[in-house]
Amino acid sequence: MKPTAFSTRMGVELPLMLAPMAGGPSTPALAVAVCEAGGLGSLGGQYLPPDKLRAQIREVRAGTSRPFAVNLFADDGVETGPQLVAAASRSLQRYWDELGLKAPEGVPRAIQLAESFAVLLEERVAAFSFTFGIPPTSMLQACRERGIATIGTATCVAEAVELQQSGVDFICAQGAEAGGHRGTFDRD
Repeated sequence: MKPTAFSTRMGVELPLMLAPMAGGPSTPALAVAVCEAGGLGSLGGQYLPPDKLRAQIREVRAGTSRPFAVNLFADDGVETGPQLVAAASRSLQRYWDELGLKAPEGVPRAIQLAESFAVLLEERVAAFSFTFGIPPTSMLQACRERGIATIGTATCVAEAVELQQSGVDFICAQGAEAGGHRGTFDRD
Protein backbone atom coordinates (compact mmCIF):
# COMPACT_ATOMS: atom_id res chain seq x y z
CA MET A 1 0.00 0.00 0.00
CA LYS A 2 1.24 3.48 -0.85
CA PRO A 3 2.29 5.46 2.24
CA THR A 4 0.08 8.37 3.31
CA ALA A 5 0.86 11.38 5.50
CA PHE A 6 -0.94 9.55 8.31
CA SER A 7 0.84 6.22 7.94
CA THR A 8 4.22 7.90 7.57
CA ARG A 9 3.84 10.21 10.57
CA MET A 10 2.32 7.54 12.78
CA GLY A 11 4.78 4.85 11.72
CA VAL A 12 2.09 2.36 10.71
CA GLU A 13 1.80 0.20 7.60
CA LEU A 14 -1.87 0.91 6.94
CA PRO A 15 -3.68 4.27 7.05
CA LEU A 16 -6.24 2.86 9.50
CA MET A 17 -7.05 3.72 13.10
CA LEU A 18 -9.08 1.63 15.52
CA ALA A 19 -12.17 3.48 16.69
CA PRO A 20 -11.63 4.36 20.35
CA MET A 21 -14.78 3.02 21.98
CA ALA A 22 -14.81 4.38 25.54
CA GLY A 23 -16.79 2.21 27.90
CA GLY A 24 -17.19 -0.44 25.21
CA PRO A 25 -15.03 -3.00 23.47
CA SER A 26 -11.94 -0.77 23.42
CA THR A 27 -9.51 -3.06 25.23
CA PRO A 28 -5.73 -3.25 25.34
CA ALA A 29 -5.92 -6.63 23.56
CA LEU A 30 -7.89 -5.12 20.67
CA ALA A 31 -5.50 -2.17 20.43
CA VAL A 32 -2.55 -4.57 20.32
CA ALA A 33 -4.22 -6.68 17.62
CA VAL A 34 -4.76 -3.62 15.41
CA CYS A 35 -1.19 -2.45 15.98
CA GLU A 36 0.18 -5.86 15.09
CA ALA A 37 -2.01 -5.94 11.95
CA GLY A 38 -0.40 -2.69 10.75
CA GLY A 39 -2.93 -0.06 11.83
CA LEU A 40 -2.98 2.46 14.66
CA GLY A 41 -4.43 0.80 17.74
CA SER A 42 -6.43 3.00 20.05
CA LEU A 43 -7.71 2.98 23.61
CA GLY A 44 -10.91 4.74 24.60
CA GLY A 45 -9.61 6.17 27.86
CA GLN A 46 -12.36 8.57 28.87
CA TYR A 47 -14.03 6.52 31.59
CA LEU A 48 -10.85 5.13 33.11
CA PRO A 49 -9.47 6.60 36.34
CA PRO A 50 -5.87 7.77 35.82
CA ASP A 51 -4.33 4.68 37.45
CA LYS A 52 -6.38 2.32 35.24
CA LEU A 53 -5.57 4.37 32.14
CA ARG A 54 -1.87 4.13 32.95
CA ALA A 55 -2.21 0.36 33.48
CA GLN A 56 -3.96 -0.10 30.13
CA ILE A 57 -1.36 1.99 28.31
CA ARG A 58 1.35 -0.19 29.82
CA GLU A 59 -0.58 -3.32 28.90
CA VAL A 60 -0.66 -2.23 25.25
CA ARG A 61 3.07 -1.46 25.41
CA ALA A 62 3.73 -4.94 26.81
CA GLY A 63 1.89 -6.45 23.82
CA THR A 64 3.37 -4.40 20.99
CA SER A 65 6.25 -2.10 20.21
CA ARG A 66 4.15 -0.27 17.65
CA PRO A 67 2.55 3.17 18.15
CA PHE A 68 -1.00 3.60 19.42
CA ALA A 69 -3.41 6.37 20.39
CA VAL A 70 -5.42 7.17 23.49
CA ASN A 71 -8.74 8.97 23.07
CA LEU A 72 -10.32 11.37 25.57
CA PHE A 73 -13.27 13.72 25.49
CA ALA A 74 -12.15 17.31 24.93
CA ASP A 75 -14.59 18.65 27.50
CA ASP A 76 -15.36 17.74 31.07
CA GLY A 77 -18.98 16.89 30.32
CA VAL A 78 -22.04 18.14 32.12
CA GLU A 79 -22.17 18.29 35.89
CA THR A 80 -24.79 15.91 37.25
CA GLY A 81 -26.82 16.28 40.39
CA PRO A 82 -29.15 13.98 42.29
CA GLN A 83 -32.28 15.24 40.48
CA LEU A 84 -30.79 14.66 37.03
CA VAL A 85 -29.58 11.19 37.97
CA ALA A 86 -32.99 10.31 39.47
CA ALA A 87 -34.81 11.52 36.34
CA ALA A 88 -32.50 9.54 34.06
CA SER A 89 -32.91 6.44 36.22
CA ARG A 90 -36.71 6.72 36.11
CA SER A 91 -36.64 6.90 32.32
CA LEU A 92 -34.39 3.83 32.08
CA GLN A 93 -36.07 1.70 34.75
CA ARG A 94 -38.48 -0.01 32.35
CA TYR A 95 -35.55 -1.21 30.22
CA TRP A 96 -33.68 -2.55 33.21
CA ASP A 97 -36.85 -4.34 34.31
CA GLU A 98 -37.47 -5.73 30.82
CA LEU A 99 -33.91 -7.07 30.64
CA GLY A 100 -33.86 -8.31 34.21
CA LEU A 101 -31.02 -5.97 35.13
CA LYS A 102 -30.38 -4.22 38.40
CA ALA A 103 -30.20 -0.44 38.17
CA PRO A 104 -26.69 0.88 38.79
CA GLU A 105 -26.04 2.43 42.17
CA GLY A 106 -24.75 5.96 42.30
CA VAL A 107 -22.96 7.89 39.61
CA PRO A 108 -19.35 7.16 38.72
CA ARG A 109 -16.96 10.00 39.39
CA ALA A 110 -16.40 12.01 36.25
CA ILE A 111 -12.81 11.83 35.05
CA GLN A 112 -11.53 15.32 34.29
CA LEU A 113 -9.63 15.84 31.05
CA ALA A 114 -6.62 17.33 32.85
CA GLU A 115 -6.21 14.20 35.02
CA SER A 116 -6.20 11.79 32.10
CA PHE A 117 -4.19 14.09 29.86
CA ALA A 118 -1.40 14.19 32.45
CA VAL A 119 -1.14 10.39 32.16
CA LEU A 120 -0.84 10.62 28.36
CA LEU A 121 2.01 13.09 28.69
CA GLU A 122 3.82 11.06 31.34
CA GLU A 123 3.45 7.86 29.34
CA ARG A 124 4.38 9.62 26.09
CA VAL A 125 1.81 7.85 23.94
CA ALA A 126 2.25 8.21 20.18
CA ALA A 127 -1.07 9.99 19.63
CA PHE A 128 -3.72 11.86 21.57
CA SER A 129 -7.08 11.65 19.84
CA PHE A 130 -10.13 13.47 21.08
CA THR A 131 -13.78 14.12 20.42
CA PHE A 132 -16.53 16.48 21.63
CA GLY A 133 -14.66 19.69 20.98
CA ILE A 134 -11.06 20.87 21.00
CA PRO A 135 -8.82 20.69 24.07
CA PRO A 136 -7.18 23.87 25.36
CA THR A 137 -4.33 25.24 23.26
CA SER A 138 -1.91 24.50 26.11
CA MET A 139 -2.67 20.77 25.81
CA LEU A 140 -2.14 20.75 22.06
CA GLN A 141 1.13 22.64 22.54
CA ALA A 142 2.30 20.17 25.19
CA CYS A 143 1.73 17.37 22.68
CA ARG A 144 3.70 19.20 19.99
CA GLU A 145 6.60 19.73 22.38
CA ARG A 146 6.72 16.00 23.16
CA GLY A 147 6.17 14.73 19.61
CA ILE A 148 2.72 13.35 20.41
CA ALA A 149 0.47 13.48 17.34
CA THR A 150 -2.95 15.08 17.80
CA ILE A 151 -6.06 13.69 16.12
CA GLY A 152 -9.30 15.65 16.43
CA THR A 153 -12.75 14.33 15.59
CA ALA A 154 -14.90 16.42 13.24
CA THR A 155 -18.60 15.76 12.90
CA CYS A 156 -19.28 18.62 10.51
CA VAL A 157 -17.37 20.96 8.21
CA ALA A 158 -17.32 23.81 10.74
CA GLU A 159 -15.70 21.57 13.33
CA ALA A 160 -13.12 20.38 10.79
CA VAL A 161 -12.22 23.98 10.00
CA GLU A 162 -11.81 24.78 13.70
CA LEU A 163 -9.65 21.70 14.19
CA GLN A 164 -7.48 22.70 11.24
CA GLN A 165 -7.12 26.22 12.64
CA SER A 166 -6.12 24.77 16.03
CA GLY A 167 -3.17 23.06 14.35
CA VAL A 168 -4.04 19.42 15.00
CA ASP A 169 -2.00 16.91 13.06
CA PHE A 170 -4.95 14.90 11.74
CA ILE A 171 -8.71 15.22 11.50
CA CYS A 172 -10.91 12.15 11.78
CA ALA A 173 -14.26 12.66 10.02
CA GLN A 174 -17.08 11.02 11.95
CA GLY A 175 -20.62 10.42 10.76
CA ALA A 176 -23.74 9.88 12.84
CA GLU A 177 -23.37 6.12 12.43
CA ALA A 178 -20.10 6.15 14.40
CA GLY A 179 -21.22 5.15 17.85
CA GLY A 180 -24.55 6.88 17.47
CA HIS A 181 -23.23 10.20 18.68
CA ARG A 182 -22.25 13.51 17.22
CA GLY A 183 -19.87 16.14 18.45
CA THR A 184 -20.55 19.46 20.10
CA PHE A 185 -21.05 21.41 16.89
CA ASP A 186 -24.41 21.82 15.18
CA ARG A 187 -23.55 24.33 12.47
CA ASP A 188 -24.19 22.16 9.41
